[in-house]
Amino acid sequence: MKKQRLYYTTTLFNEIYLNAHTENKEPYFLKAEKIPFGLAQTLLGSALILLLFPVLYFFYIVFQGARFFIEVFKTDSQELKCGEYFLATAYFASSINERINKYAPRTIWLLNSTIKKADFVIQSDYAISIKQVLKPKDILNSFWDSFLTPFIIWKKFGHYYLLVSLNSFNWYTYFYAASKIPFDSELFFLDHKDRWALLEDKVLVRKKSLIQHGKEAAVTPKNRVVVADGVYCHDMPYKFKTIDTVYCFSEKEYIALTHSIISNTPQKVIIGFDFKTTPVETSAFSVLIIGNQELFANVEEQIIAGLQDKEVVLYVKGHPTQSNVFYQQLLTKYYFHLIKGSEFPMVNMVVSYSSTLALEYESVGVEVLYHTVLSLDKIINIIESRRNEYTAGKGH
Repeated sequence: MKKQRLYYTTTLFNEIYLNAHTENKEPYFLKAEKIPFGLAQTLLGSALILLLFPVLYFFYIVFQGARFFIEVFKTDSQELKCGEYFLATAYFASSINERINKYAPRTIWLLNSTIKKADFVIQSDYAISIKQVLKPKDILNSFWDSFLTPFIIWKKFGHYYLLVSLNSFNWYTYFYAASKIPFDSELFFLDHKDRWALLEDKVLVRKKSLIQHGKEAAVTPKNRVVVADGVYCHDMPYKFKTIDTVYCFSEKEYIALTHSIISNTPQKVIIGFDFKTTPVETSAFSVLIIGNQELFANVEEQIIAGLQDKEVVLYVKGHPTQSNVFYQQLLTKYYFHLIKGSEFPMVNMVVSYSSTLALEYESVGVEVLYHTVLSLDKIINIIESRRNEYTAGKGH
């Protein structure tokens, strides 16, 4: 097996771990119960799926490869030289964009094929798409690697994970592009425990720096391991082995990072949160719900419903990588302010899961209630108590 196919299928160990240790059961896994007529339950049915999926998958990657080949053919090629590179593997929030510009201002951004330069503020104003770097041979190799990937996954992990193959072509093309970065270079990146993190760990360069983008230290030991007093984190099967420097939020986060996703002991740079809030247009008691609908849609709706008659001004901010459609639908039933973009209202209280944004609010003195720790009734009671204290303090 070629190394790049080994690397890609190895990323599944982390996905399997997260699928077992979080509430997020990945929707793209090919579950037996999702296959009609009970086909996956029989030997004949499994054989039929095994024959059918490669045919459909083959046409899918042929389409991807042909389109990519045409785009590369129409793009002026460029050779990568020694320097500092930021690996822009996927979209991220504007607040993270600011963090990159602050701690890696001179980097050349290597943009994945799905990313547009115009969607980000690039301090160095220098970005290269992988389409400018790849050669026709790289695209053909990516196509072949992608074609073989579902067979490897089926053999090693079973049919349940077959649909993970759909991400492989994009991964292989980026891997071939990043592998062209000269060894005497430095890489900066954000990815923690997903398929991109393993790719970044395998690219051979002299120096690598991880800029923390999300919290790793949990507020509850649920599905976590204890690594120090008050520090709980995941214990990922595959960890970074080649990190030289980690730019982390705090000492506590550094401990969590070096037990959860990093196996060596890199130099640490404590960067804090540098969190900026925006004023709210109300003098009433205000509450923000930090959302993650893919994990906590039902809980979030219950909290929104529970606060409707509690004399608070309610704000909701969804996860930056997720659609707001769910919250827009809730607006037809409940009253709240849906926050979009990079605004962070300076509210009196926050209700959240164990999120980075919750930590950022705590860093500016805002009390955070975690619905992954407290019951709904407890959260409502605390908010009512704080609102009464706030109202009494204002003389109302």
